[in-house]
Amino acid sequence: MTPAVDPRLRWFSLAWGVVAVTEVDHLLRPAAVFSVDAFHWLVPLAGVACLARPGRFPPLLLLAGVRTLSLWLRAPHLENHEYLHLLTDLGLLTAFGRVDHVARLARALLVLTYAAAGFAKLNADFFDPSVSCVGWAWERTALALPFLPVLGDGAVVALAALTTAAELLLPALLLIGRTRWLGLLGVLLMHTVFGLRYPTFAWTCAALAIGFVPPAAAAAVRPFSRAAELLVGGAAVIIGALLFALHGDLQRAGDYARVLSLGVPLLWLAGAPLLLRLRGPARPDGPLPLRPRGAGWLWVALMVLSVGSPYLGLKTRTAMSMFSNLRTATQGNHLLLADAPQPFGLQRDLVRIVEADDLPWFDYALRDVQVPLLELRRRMVELRARGGTVAMTVEHRGRRHRSPAMERDPFFGAAPPLWARKLLIFRPVDTAGPATCAW
Repeated sequence: MTPAVDPRLRWFSLAWGVVAVTEVDHLLRPAAVFSVDAFHWLVPLAGVACLARPGRFPPLLLLAGVRTLSLWLRAPHLENHEYLHLLTDLGLLTAFGRVDHVARLARALLVLTYAAAGFAKLNADFFDPSVSCVGWAWERTALALPFLPVLGDGAVVALAALTTAAELLLPALLLIGRTRWLGLLGVLLMHTVFGLRYPTFAWTCAALAIGFVPPAAAAAVRPFSRAAELLVGGAAVIIGALLFALHGDLQRAGDYARVLSLGVPLLWLAGAPLLLRLRGPARPDGPLPLRPRGAGWLWVALMVLSVGSPYLGLKTRTAMSMFSNLRTATQGNHLLLADAPQPFGLQRDLVRIVEADDLPWFDYALRDVQVPLLELRRRMVELRARGGTVAMTVEHRGRRHRSPAMERDPFFGAAPPLWARKLLIFRPVDTAGPATCAW
């Protein structure tokens, strides 16, 4: 007799498969720093396998293995949601089929994501209507929802406060049994809106939030969830095919990708906010352990180090500080940690680009943008590997240096250790103005 499949694993497989399919859109517009070969296309194909066999570990392990290798090859050029993919996939590979281990890791990663994002927004620039990322993000959301009104300064500040409060409050709501349904409803609403611009991130958080659905509550609505599974899975495959077919028309392809965000409510209507109001002998609103098990401790530790990196003087990207205006390299603007000492000085060992004959360095010189020394060295290693060259004049620690081929300079072109090249990546530092909005 075939053992019953945990409904939570079915939902997770569905959401994780959609996440992989939406990566078609990302693969069609690769960054110039890495090449997309046939291997990377195995990721969305493995996602289709998860959609075809939801709730089975073999397709999930196939996706986790392929994507882990794909992300490692592309590292450190990852986005925040891709870093979550990497840690979750590593958790799947080391869970050895134990659903509880995956659920615990998903809960920890989601709580840390929201807490880090909210904490990063506690800075002066985020609440300044003239530069806040809130206004920037609202304008871009209005492109998908043209009926949205123009925000005044007061509305920008109010929305900044609401966003920060919501992200800081969500972890508490999710962790407390009696309010968990409110937390999951908040996840639903927030990522339905965000998904209009960032569908892959919306589905990533939807998948991780399934870890907060108790097994008894999930089993109570299995018949109702099957219809949503078929609808969302079928839509994902069709839209993935459309994305591939329309890769020459990036605007239309992006519009189709955003349609996938509308599947987030379908997934949760299959359950979560309503399920947790059920009452039964298993008490579905009871406590859910957050402490990871097995190798999950390692992946959670990496997540903690990542979200703390901006304040420790390490990397400033993939730290879940997206769209926060956070500045930590120079003249820190955090309301609580602006003047806190950084144990590692990597962010503040800056190099100013004076002159350059190629992008993006030419643009950095025009805007008086600086980069950490480690970031410059890593980029020079990558440029050298691609066979490129750039003539630059830079200023470092008060001294100027000119090289007709900076990628071969013995000091500025020196290769950092492999672990640093793969794990550490920094945003450019605009010392002349507020922190810009960036993912």
